Parts: sequence; C-alpha cells; structure tokens
Amino acid sequence: MRIKAYLINFQQLTPQQRYLYRFIHTTTYVSVNDLVNKKITTMRIDEELLEKAHHLGLNVSKISENAIKEAIEKMEA
Repeated sequence: MRIKAYLINFQQLTPQQRYLYRFIHTTTYVSVNDLVNKKITTMRIDEELLEKAHHLGLNVSKISENAIKEAIEKMEA
C-alpha cells in the first residue's frame, strides 16, 4: 500500500478536527487484495452529520472502521 503524506499544522486545527484527523488516512491507494477481507454493512447515521462529513470530504467508512478498532482495543485492555 502506498500512502501520500501531507504536512498539517495541528495547532491551526480545532479540537474536533484534530480528533477526526486521527482516524483519517489522507490519501490511500488500495489494491483489490486489500478489499477481499472487507464486509459490506449498513448503519444508520444522522442525516445532517453525514452531509457535513461528505461536505468536508471525510471518509466515513474509514473513520467508522478506525473508531470500532479503537473501541475494541480499549475494551480488551
């Protein structure tokens, strides 16, 4: 997997932006092999929240996946 990194000045970000940034891979190139272990699912999200996320260009799927991983790690610790 190849990842392009962009320099971000975290001091200029709001606390909410800093929180969300932790879950986002800025630009990720994924091969077909990386998708083999993925499962399609459905979840319900507040409509306004989803619209704002899309407007900001957030990858909701990746943010959700990373948040679930973090929750599991905390519960298993």
